[in-house]
Amino acid sequence: MTYNSDELVQYLSLTNLTQLRYVIDADALEVFQVTPGGKRVLYAGNLSGWLLRECGQEGEGRSEKAEALLRDIREGTASFQYEFQVKDTQYTVRCKTESDPSGKRVCYGIVESLGAPSELSFRRESDKDAMLDMLNKKAIIEYAKQRLSHPELASYLVILDLDNFKMVNDTYGHMFGDTVLVAFTEIINKAMGNHGVVGRLGGDEILIVTNGIPNKAALRPFLREIRTNMELAYKGKLDGISLTCSIGAAAYPEHASSYEQTMVLADKMLYLAKDKGRNRYLIYTPELHQDYVNSNQHAAPGPKKPIKQYNNIGILQYMLSEYLIKQASCNDYVFEQIGRSFRLSEVLCIYSRGTIGFRWTENGEGLRAEDMEFLDVDDPFLDQVDENGLYLMDGRYLIQDDFPQLYEKLAARKIEAAIFYRMMKNGKPDGYVLFAKHHLRQKWSEYETIALAVAAKIFEIASIG
Repeated sequence: MTYNSDELVQYLSLTNLTQLRYVIDADALEVFQVTPGGKRVLYAGNLSGWLLRECGQEGEGRSEKAEALLRDIREGTASFQYEFQVKDTQYTVRCKTESDPSGKRVCYGIVESLGAPSELSFRRESDKDAMLDMLNKKAIIEYAKQRLSHPELASYLVILDLDNFKMVNDTYGHMFGDTVLVAFTEIINKAMGNHGVVGRLGGDEILIVTNGIPNKAALRPFLREIRTNMELAYKGKLDGISLTCSIGAAAYPEHASSYEQTMVLADKMLYLAKDKGRNRYLIYTPELHQDYVNSNQHAAPGPKKPIKQYNNIGILQYMLSEYLIKQASCNDYVFEQIGRSFRLSEVLCIYSRGTIGFRWTENGEGLRAEDMEFLDVDDPFLDQVDENGLYLMDGRYLIQDDFPQLYEKLAARKIEAAIFYRMMKNGKPDGYVLFAKHHLRQKWSEYETIALAVAAKIFEIASIG
Protein backbone atom coordinates (compact mmCIF):
# COMPACT_ATOMS: atom_id res chain seq x y z
CA MET A 1 0.00 0.00 0.00
CA THR A 2 1.34 3.46 -0.88
CA TYR A 3 0.76 6.45 1.38
CA ASN A 4 0.82 9.73 -0.53
CA SER A 5 0.01 12.06 2.38
CA ASP A 6 2.69 13.80 4.39
CA GLU A 7 2.02 11.80 7.54
CA LEU A 8 5.16 10.41 9.06
CA VAL A 9 7.13 11.37 5.95
CA GLN A 10 9.50 13.65 7.84
CA TYR A 11 9.83 11.11 10.62
CA LEU A 12 10.45 8.15 8.32
CA SER A 13 12.66 9.93 5.82
CA LEU A 14 15.22 11.27 8.27
CA THR A 15 17.85 8.57 8.05
CA ASN A 16 18.46 4.89 7.78
CA LEU A 17 17.91 4.39 11.50
CA THR A 18 15.78 6.49 13.82
CA GLN A 19 14.95 5.70 17.43
CA LEU A 20 12.19 6.79 19.72
CA ARG A 21 11.68 6.60 23.47
CA TYR A 22 8.28 7.41 24.91
CA VAL A 23 7.66 7.50 28.68
CA ILE A 24 3.97 6.68 28.72
CA ASP A 25 2.83 7.95 32.12
CA ALA A 26 4.83 11.19 31.74
CA ASP A 27 3.76 11.69 28.12
CA ALA A 28 7.39 12.42 27.25
CA LEU A 29 8.65 11.52 23.78
CA GLU A 30 12.17 11.73 22.41
CA VAL A 31 12.96 10.98 18.76
CA PHE A 32 16.66 10.79 17.96
CA GLN A 33 19.49 9.35 15.91
CA VAL A 34 22.77 7.97 17.13
CA THR A 35 25.56 9.34 14.94
CA PRO A 36 29.36 9.19 15.13
CA GLY A 37 29.22 12.63 16.69
CA GLY A 38 26.77 11.57 19.41
CA LYS A 39 23.02 11.51 19.86
CA ARG A 40 21.09 13.87 17.60
CA VAL A 41 17.68 14.75 19.06
CA LEU A 42 15.03 15.29 16.38
CA TYR A 43 12.12 15.93 18.71
CA ALA A 44 11.57 16.22 22.45
CA GLY A 45 8.17 16.92 23.95
CA ASN A 46 4.81 15.32 24.45
CA LEU A 47 3.24 12.86 22.02
CA SER A 48 0.41 15.22 21.04
CA GLY A 49 2.83 17.91 19.90
CA TRP A 50 4.79 15.44 17.84
CA LEU A 51 1.63 13.98 16.30
CA LEU A 52 0.48 17.47 15.33
CA ARG A 53 3.83 18.33 13.79
CA GLU A 54 4.37 15.08 11.93
CA CYS A 55 0.87 13.91 11.07
CA GLY A 56 -1.40 16.94 11.19
CA GLN A 57 -4.74 17.16 12.93
CA GLU A 58 -6.61 13.94 13.59
CA GLY A 59 -8.92 13.10 10.73
CA GLU A 60 -6.95 15.16 8.17
CA GLY A 61 -5.81 12.29 6.01
CA ARG A 62 -4.10 10.07 8.53
CA SER A 63 -4.09 6.45 7.36
CA GLU A 64 -5.54 3.65 9.45
CA LYS A 65 -2.11 2.09 9.74
CA ALA A 66 -0.60 5.36 11.02
CA GLU A 67 -3.41 5.73 13.54
CA ALA A 68 -2.87 2.16 14.73
CA LEU A 69 0.87 2.72 15.16
CA LEU A 70 0.38 5.92 17.12
CA ARG A 71 -2.32 4.32 19.27
CA ASP A 72 -0.01 1.42 20.12
CA ILE A 73 2.71 3.89 21.15
CA ARG A 74 0.32 5.89 23.30
CA GLU A 75 -1.23 2.84 24.98
CA GLY A 76 2.03 0.99 25.49
CA THR A 77 1.25 -2.19 23.57
CA ALA A 78 3.74 -4.86 24.65
CA SER A 79 5.24 -5.48 21.21
CA PHE A 80 4.25 -4.36 17.72
CA GLN A 81 5.60 -3.90 14.22
CA TYR A 82 4.39 -1.97 11.18
CA GLU A 83 5.62 -1.52 7.64
CA PHE A 84 5.12 1.62 5.58
CA GLN A 85 5.53 2.64 1.99
CA VAL A 86 6.63 6.26 1.53
CA LYS A 87 7.41 7.26 -2.03
CA ASP A 88 9.75 4.53 -3.33
CA THR A 89 11.16 3.48 0.03
CA GLN A 90 9.95 0.86 2.46
CA TYR A 91 10.26 1.25 6.22
CA THR A 92 9.77 -1.05 9.14
CA VAL A 93 8.80 0.24 12.59
CA ARG A 94 9.39 -2.06 15.56
CA CYS A 95 8.44 -1.10 19.10
CA LYS A 96 8.43 -2.74 22.48
CA THR A 97 7.08 -1.49 25.81
CA GLU A 98 8.92 -2.34 29.02
CA SER A 99 9.40 -1.03 32.53
CA ASP A 100 12.65 0.81 33.12
CA PRO A 101 14.68 0.39 36.35
CA SER A 102 12.59 3.09 38.07
CA GLY A 103 9.35 1.27 37.21
CA LYS A 104 8.16 3.68 34.51
CA ARG A 105 6.48 2.22 31.42
CA VAL A 106 8.58 3.11 28.37
CA CYS A 107 7.92 2.40 24.72
CA TYR A 108 11.17 1.93 22.79
CA GLY A 109 11.13 1.96 18.99
CA ILE A 110 13.35 1.67 15.92
CA VAL A 111 12.42 2.97 12.49
CA GLU A 112 14.58 1.63 9.69
CA SER A 113 14.74 2.61 6.06
CA LEU A 114 15.53 -0.65 4.35
CA GLY A 115 15.64 0.27 0.72
CA ALA A 116 13.87 -3.04 0.18
CA PRO A 117 11.65 -3.67 -2.84
CA SER A 118 8.18 -2.27 -2.75
CA GLU A 119 5.02 -2.89 -4.69
CA LEU A 120 5.79 0.34 -6.56
CA SER A 121 8.75 -1.39 -8.15
CA PHE A 122 6.38 -3.87 -9.78
CA ARG A 123 3.71 -1.74 -11.37
CA ARG A 124 4.95 -1.89 -14.95
CA GLU A 125 2.57 -3.51 -17.40
CA SER A 126 5.21 -6.15 -18.13
CA ASP A 127 5.11 -7.25 -14.49
CA LYS A 128 1.39 -7.98 -14.42
CA ASP A 129 -0.20 -11.32 -15.16
CA ALA A 130 -1.93 -11.23 -18.53
CA MET A 131 -5.30 -12.30 -17.11
CA LEU A 132 -5.33 -12.04 -13.32
CA ASP A 133 -5.07 -9.04 -11.00
CA MET A 134 -1.63 -9.94 -9.67
CA LEU A 135 2.03 -10.07 -10.63
CA ASN A 136 3.32 -12.54 -13.17
CA LYS A 137 5.75 -15.33 -12.33
CA LYS A 138 8.93 -13.37 -13.10
CA ALA A 139 7.87 -10.34 -11.07
CA ILE A 140 6.59 -12.20 -8.00
CA ILE A 141 9.71 -14.36 -7.79
CA GLU A 142 11.92 -11.28 -8.16
CA TYR A 143 9.94 -9.51 -5.43
CA ALA A 144 10.08 -12.53 -3.12
CA LYS A 145 13.83 -13.01 -3.59
CA GLN A 146 14.57 -9.36 -2.84
CA ARG A 147 12.31 -9.19 0.19
CA LEU A 148 13.65 -12.46 1.58
CA SER A 149 17.18 -11.12 1.39
CA HIS A 150 16.37 -8.88 4.40
CA PRO A 151 16.18 -10.96 7.62
CA GLU A 152 14.77 -7.95 9.47
CA LEU A 153 11.66 -8.15 7.27
CA ALA A 154 9.78 -11.14 8.63
CA SER A 155 7.64 -12.71 5.90
CA TYR A 156 5.70 -15.82 5.02
CA LEU A 157 5.71 -17.42 1.61
CA VAL A 158 2.27 -18.88 0.96
CA ILE A 159 1.64 -21.20 -1.99
CA LEU A 160 -1.95 -21.94 -3.02
CA ASP A 161 -3.58 -23.98 -5.72
CA LEU A 162 -7.06 -25.22 -6.56
CA ASP A 163 -8.22 -28.75 -5.79
CA ASN A 164 -9.69 -30.64 -8.76
CA PHE A 165 -9.07 -27.71 -11.11
CA LYS A 166 -8.07 -30.00 -13.98
CA MET A 167 -11.34 -31.86 -13.54
CA VAL A 168 -13.20 -28.54 -13.78
CA ASN A 169 -11.38 -27.64 -17.00
CA ASP A 170 -12.01 -31.08 -18.50
CA THR A 171 -15.70 -30.99 -17.58
CA TYR A 172 -16.72 -27.37 -18.12
CA GLY A 173 -14.02 -26.10 -20.47
CA HIS A 174 -11.10 -23.74 -20.13
CA MET A 175 -13.17 -20.57 -20.49
CA PHE A 176 -15.08 -21.53 -17.37
CA GLY A 177 -11.75 -22.44 -15.76
CA ASP A 178 -10.57 -18.89 -16.42
CA THR A 179 -13.60 -17.47 -14.60
CA VAL A 180 -12.75 -19.72 -11.66
CA LEU A 181 -9.20 -18.34 -11.58
CA VAL A 182 -10.52 -14.77 -11.63
CA ALA A 183 -12.85 -15.57 -8.72
CA PHE A 184 -9.97 -17.24 -6.84
CA THR A 185 -7.86 -14.13 -7.40
CA GLU A 186 -10.59 -11.85 -6.04
CA ILE A 187 -10.92 -14.03 -2.93
CA ILE A 188 -7.17 -13.92 -2.30
CA ASN A 189 -6.80 -10.18 -2.91
CA LYS A 190 -9.78 -9.35 -0.71
CA ALA A 191 -8.48 -11.50 2.14
CA MET A 192 -4.88 -10.25 2.00
CA GLY A 193 -5.57 -6.56 1.44
CA ASN A 194 -2.36 -4.66 2.23
CA HIS A 195 -0.79 -7.62 4.02
CA GLY A 196 0.78 -9.32 1.04
CA VAL A 197 1.91 -9.16 -2.57
CA VAL A 198 0.29 -11.77 -4.80
CA GLY A 199 1.62 -13.37 -7.98
CA ARG A 200 0.89 -16.25 -10.31
CA LEU A 201 3.51 -18.99 -10.56
CA GLY A 202 1.64 -20.75 -13.34
CA GLY A 203 -1.72 -22.35 -14.02
CA ASP A 204 -3.72 -22.24 -10.80
CA GLU A 205 -0.66 -22.02 -8.53
CA ILE A 206 -0.42 -18.69 -6.69
CA LEU A 207 2.30 -17.24 -4.43
CA ILE A 208 1.71 -14.71 -1.65
CA VAL A 209 4.60 -12.82 -0.01
CA THR A 210 3.24 -11.45 3.25
CA ASN A 211 4.13 -8.23 5.04
CA GLY A 212 3.13 -7.08 8.48
CA ILE A 213 2.06 -10.57 9.60
CA PRO A 214 4.35 -11.42 12.52
CA ASN A 215 3.45 -15.02 13.42
CA LYS A 216 1.31 -18.08 12.71
CA ALA A 217 -1.50 -16.89 14.95
CA ALA A 218 -1.79 -13.71 12.88
CA LEU A 219 -1.49 -15.58 9.58
CA ARG A 220 -4.17 -18.21 10.21
CA PRO A 221 -7.22 -15.89 9.87
CA PHE A 222 -6.05 -14.79 6.41
CA LEU A 223 -5.57 -18.37 5.21
CA ARG A 224 -8.79 -19.50 6.83
CA GLU A 225 -10.72 -16.76 5.03
CA ILE A 226 -9.27 -17.74 1.66
CA ARG A 227 -9.92 -21.46 2.19
CA THR A 228 -13.47 -20.97 3.46
CA ASN A 229 -14.55 -18.48 0.82
CA MET A 230 -13.16 -20.63 -1.98
CA GLU A 231 -15.02 -23.65 -0.66
CA LEU A 232 -18.29 -21.71 -0.44
CA ALA A 233 -17.91 -20.06 -3.85
CA TYR A 234 -18.71 -23.24 -5.81
CA LYS A 235 -20.21 -25.51 -3.19
CA GLY A 236 -23.07 -27.50 -4.74
CA LYS A 237 -22.68 -25.76 -8.10
CA LEU A 238 -20.47 -28.30 -9.89
CA ASP A 239 -21.79 -31.80 -10.43
CA GLY A 240 -19.63 -34.28 -8.57
CA ILE A 241 -16.66 -31.91 -8.28
CA SER A 242 -15.47 -30.34 -5.06
CA LEU A 243 -13.70 -27.13 -6.04
CA THR A 244 -11.64 -26.00 -3.06
CA CYS A 245 -8.06 -24.87 -2.46
CA SER A 246 -5.04 -26.17 -0.59
CA ILE A 247 -2.43 -23.91 0.99
CA GLY A 248 1.12 -24.33 2.26
CA ALA A 249 3.12 -21.68 4.12
CA ALA A 250 6.56 -21.22 5.68
CA ALA A 251 8.22 -18.38 7.59
CA TYR A 252 11.33 -16.36 6.76
CA PRO A 253 13.73 -15.98 8.52
CA GLU A 254 12.31 -18.02 11.41
CA HIS A 255 12.61 -21.40 9.72
CA ALA A 256 14.61 -20.73 6.54
CA SER A 257 17.48 -18.43 5.67
CA SER A 258 16.75 -17.80 1.97
CA TYR A 259 14.01 -17.54 -0.60
CA GLU A 260 14.87 -20.97 -2.00
CA GLN A 261 14.73 -22.72 1.38
CA THR A 262 11.48 -21.01 2.34
CA MET A 263 9.89 -21.97 -0.98
CA VAL A 264 10.86 -25.60 -0.45
CA LEU A 265 9.18 -25.66 2.95
CA ALA A 266 6.04 -23.91 1.70
CA ASP A 267 5.82 -26.23 -1.30
CA LYS A 268 6.15 -29.30 0.92
CA MET A 269 3.40 -27.97 3.15
CA LEU A 270 1.16 -27.51 0.10
CA TYR A 271 1.75 -31.07 -1.00
CA LEU A 272 1.18 -32.37 2.53
CA ALA A 273 -2.11 -30.44 2.66
CA LYS A 274 -3.10 -32.19 -0.57
CA ASP A 275 -2.02 -35.53 0.80
CA LYS A 276 -4.04 -35.05 3.98
CA GLY A 277 -7.26 -34.55 2.05
CA ARG A 278 -7.10 -31.08 0.41
CA ASN A 279 -9.24 -28.08 1.31
CA ARG A 280 -6.94 -27.05 4.14
CA TYR A 281 -3.90 -24.96 4.98
CA LEU A 282 -0.67 -26.05 6.65
CA ILE A 283 1.93 -23.70 8.11
CA TYR A 284 5.36 -25.22 8.56
CA THR A 285 5.99 -26.09 12.20
CA PRO A 286 9.29 -27.89 12.93
CA GLU A 287 7.99 -30.08 15.73
CA LEU A 288 5.20 -31.34 13.48
CA HIS A 289 6.78 -31.40 10.03
CA GLN A 290 10.55 -31.68 10.43
CA ASP A 291 10.64 -35.47 10.00
CA TYR A 292 8.59 -35.24 6.81
CA VAL A 293 10.80 -32.51 5.38
CA ASN A 294 14.00 -34.37 6.27
CA SER A 295 12.73 -37.60 4.76
CA ASN A 296 12.25 -35.83 1.42
CA GLN A 297 15.07 -33.29 1.39
CA HIS A 298 17.42 -35.36 -0.77
CA ALA A 299 14.84 -36.31 -3.35
CA ALA A 300 15.84 -35.71 -6.95
CA PRO A 301 14.02 -32.99 -8.88
CA GLY A 302 10.94 -34.22 -10.71
CA PRO A 303 7.32 -35.14 -10.02
CA LYS A 304 6.40 -35.10 -6.35
CA LYS A 305 5.77 -38.42 -4.66
CA PRO A 306 3.43 -39.18 -1.77
CA ILE A 307 4.69 -39.82 1.74
CA LYS A 308 5.64 -43.45 2.17
CA GLN A 309 4.46 -44.25 5.68
CA TYR A 310 3.96 -47.85 4.63
CA ASN A 311 5.95 -50.08 2.31
CA ASN A 312 3.55 -50.76 -0.54
CA ILE A 313 5.93 -53.17 -2.26
CA GLY A 314 6.42 -55.04 1.00
CA ILE A 315 2.68 -55.46 1.53
CA LEU A 316 2.34 -57.18 -1.86
CA GLN A 317 5.18 -59.54 -0.98
CA TYR A 318 3.53 -60.19 2.36
CA MET A 319 0.19 -60.96 0.66
CA LEU A 320 1.82 -63.51 -1.60
CA SER A 321 3.79 -65.31 1.08
CA GLU A 322 1.80 -64.98 4.30
CA TYR A 323 -1.76 -64.42 3.07
CA LEU A 324 -1.98 -66.50 -0.09
CA ILE A 325 0.61 -69.26 0.29
CA LYS A 326 0.87 -69.77 4.04
CA GLN A 327 -2.66 -68.50 4.82
CA ALA A 328 -1.13 -67.08 7.99
CA SER A 329 -2.83 -63.69 7.97
CA CYS A 330 -6.40 -62.48 8.40
CA ASN A 331 -8.36 -60.37 5.91
CA ASP A 332 -8.74 -57.43 8.30
CA TYR A 333 -5.00 -57.00 8.68
CA VAL A 334 -4.26 -57.32 4.95
CA PHE A 335 -7.03 -54.90 4.00
CA GLU A 336 -5.77 -52.31 6.46
CA GLN A 337 -2.21 -52.58 5.20
CA ILE A 338 -3.32 -52.15 1.60
CA GLY A 339 -5.52 -49.20 2.45
CA ARG A 340 -2.89 -47.35 4.42
CA SER A 341 -0.02 -48.28 2.13
CA PHE A 342 -1.74 -46.84 -0.94
CA ARG A 343 -3.47 -44.01 0.94
CA LEU A 344 -6.94 -45.22 0.11
CA SER A 345 -10.19 -44.17 1.75
CA GLU A 346 -11.95 -47.50 1.36
CA VAL A 347 -11.37 -51.09 0.22
CA LEU A 348 -14.39 -53.28 -0.44
CA CYS A 349 -14.35 -56.92 -1.56
CA ILE A 350 -17.66 -58.69 -2.33
CA TYR A 351 -18.07 -62.27 -3.55
CA SER A 352 -20.98 -63.57 -5.63
CA ARG A 353 -22.13 -65.93 -2.93
CA GLY A 354 -23.77 -62.86 -1.39
CA THR A 355 -22.78 -63.66 2.16
CA ILE A 356 -19.05 -63.05 2.06
CA GLY A 357 -17.50 -59.63 2.00
CA PHE A 358 -14.69 -57.60 3.54
CA ARG A 359 -14.39 -53.85 4.02
CA TRP A 360 -11.81 -51.43 5.35
CA THR A 361 -12.13 -47.67 5.70
CA GLU A 362 -9.65 -45.08 6.90
CA ASN A 363 -11.86 -44.22 9.89
CA GLY A 364 -12.21 -47.83 11.04
CA GLU A 365 -15.70 -48.73 9.76
CA GLY A 366 -16.25 -52.42 9.07
CA LEU A 367 -18.56 -54.26 6.69
CA ARG A 368 -22.25 -53.23 6.80
CA ALA A 369 -25.33 -55.00 5.50
CA GLU A 370 -25.83 -52.43 2.73
CA ASP A 371 -22.28 -53.03 1.51
CA MET A 372 -23.30 -56.49 0.30
CA GLU A 373 -25.80 -54.84 -2.06
CA PHE A 374 -23.62 -51.93 -3.11
CA LEU A 375 -22.96 -53.35 -6.57
CA ASP A 376 -24.27 -56.65 -7.92
CA VAL A 377 -21.58 -58.84 -9.47
CA ASP A 378 -23.67 -59.06 -12.67
CA ASP A 379 -24.20 -55.30 -12.88
CA PRO A 380 -23.67 -54.00 -16.45
CA PHE A 381 -21.17 -51.50 -15.08
CA LEU A 382 -18.68 -54.31 -14.45
CA ASP A 383 -18.83 -55.17 -18.16
CA GLN A 384 -16.79 -52.00 -18.64
CA VAL A 385 -13.64 -53.64 -17.25
CA ASP A 386 -10.72 -54.16 -19.61
CA GLU A 387 -9.02 -57.43 -20.55
CA ASN A 388 -7.25 -57.41 -17.19
CA GLY A 389 -10.52 -57.12 -15.29
CA LEU A 390 -9.90 -53.47 -14.37
CA TYR A 391 -11.90 -50.27 -14.61
CA LEU A 392 -10.08 -47.06 -13.68
CA MET A 393 -12.29 -44.15 -12.63
CA ASP A 394 -10.27 -40.94 -12.29
CA GLY A 395 -13.36 -38.94 -11.41
CA ARG A 396 -16.86 -39.87 -10.28
CA TYR A 397 -18.33 -37.45 -12.79
CA LEU A 398 -17.19 -39.75 -15.63
CA ILE A 399 -19.98 -42.27 -14.95
CA GLN A 400 -22.77 -39.84 -14.07
CA ASP A 401 -24.61 -40.08 -17.40
CA ASP A 402 -24.15 -43.79 -18.14
CA PHE A 403 -24.51 -45.22 -14.63
CA PRO A 404 -26.48 -42.70 -12.56
CA GLN A 405 -27.43 -45.14 -9.78
CA LEU A 406 -23.83 -46.14 -9.15
CA TYR A 407 -22.87 -42.47 -9.36
CA GLU A 408 -25.31 -41.68 -6.53
CA LYS A 409 -24.02 -44.55 -4.43
CA LEU A 410 -20.43 -43.37 -4.85
CA ALA A 411 -21.48 -39.81 -4.02
CA ALA A 412 -23.13 -41.03 -0.82
CA ARG A 413 -19.85 -42.66 0.17
CA LYS A 414 -17.94 -39.50 -0.87
CA ILE A 415 -15.87 -41.52 -3.33
CA GLU A 416 -14.26 -39.31 -5.98
CA ALA A 417 -11.99 -41.86 -7.67
CA ALA A 418 -11.85 -45.64 -7.74
CA ILE A 419 -10.34 -48.76 -9.25
CA PHE A 420 -12.74 -51.68 -9.80
CA TYR A 421 -11.52 -55.23 -10.34
CA ARG A 422 -13.96 -57.97 -11.43
CA MET A 423 -13.09 -61.37 -10.01
CA MET A 424 -13.85 -64.47 -12.09
CA LYS A 425 -14.38 -68.16 -11.27
CA ASN A 426 -14.77 -70.87 -13.91
CA GLY A 427 -15.23 -68.18 -16.53
CA LYS A 428 -18.07 -66.43 -14.71
CA PRO A 429 -18.15 -63.25 -12.59
CA ASP A 430 -17.48 -64.12 -8.98
CA GLY A 431 -17.35 -60.71 -7.31
CA TYR A 432 -15.43 -57.50 -7.36
CA VAL A 433 -12.87 -55.47 -5.44
CA LEU A 434 -13.21 -51.71 -5.02
CA PHE A 435 -10.22 -49.50 -4.16
CA ALA A 436 -11.48 -45.97 -3.52
CA LYS A 437 -10.26 -42.50 -2.63
CA HIS A 438 -12.21 -39.52 -1.35
CA HIS A 439 -9.65 -37.21 -2.95
CA LEU A 440 -7.42 -37.57 -5.96
CA ARG A 441 -4.92 -34.87 -6.92
CA GLN A 442 -3.80 -36.63 -10.08
CA LYS A 443 -4.90 -39.64 -12.11
CA TRP A 444 -4.19 -43.09 -10.76
CA SER A 445 -0.53 -43.74 -11.47
CA GLU A 446 0.63 -46.72 -13.50
CA TYR A 447 2.31 -48.15 -10.43
CA GLU A 448 -0.84 -47.83 -8.28
CA THR A 449 -2.90 -49.50 -10.99
CA ILE A 450 -0.55 -52.46 -11.40
CA ALA A 451 0.03 -52.93 -7.68
CA LEU A 452 -3.65 -52.81 -6.74
CA ALA A 453 -4.51 -55.14 -9.63
CA VAL A 454 -2.01 -57.63 -8.21
CA ALA A 455 -3.57 -57.28 -4.76
CA ALA A 456 -7.06 -57.87 -6.20
CA LYS A 457 -5.78 -60.88 -8.15
CA ILE A 458 -4.48 -62.33 -4.91
CA PHE A 459 -7.96 -61.99 -3.38
CA GLU A 460 -9.37 -63.72 -6.44
CA ILE A 461 -6.95 -66.64 -6.25
CA ALA A 462 -7.47 -66.97 -2.50
CA SER A 463 -11.24 -67.24 -2.97
CA ILE A 464 -10.86 -69.97 -5.59
CA GLY A 465 -8.51 -71.94 -3.38
